[in-house]
Amino acid sequence: MTAGKLTAEEFEEIMRRYDAKGPIENTLRHFGYSEIQEESEWRQHWDKSEYLKKLLFMPEFINIELKHEKFKMVLDYDPDYPNALIQFF
Repeated sequence: MTAGKLTAEEFEEIMRRYDAKGPIENTLRHFGYSEIQEESEWRQHWDKSEYLKKLLFMPEFINIELKHEKFKMVLDYDPDYPNALIQFF
């Protein structure tokens, strides 16, 4: 990893480092979303104990993937549920 800059591959590796508990469909249902993937451009669910660490890399993700596009970012968090959900629309 270069100082201050992440490649797309390095970013994806960081995002995979902490697995969410259970399938994403369970997390989507918990937060009241449809399981249909076409509604959002990108969805990830993370073990909630690590979601703040992963959020620190969102500026790099946006710079790599979305800097020339309009987007809406939604973070769902429930202290009583094991996963956090982030979606880009």
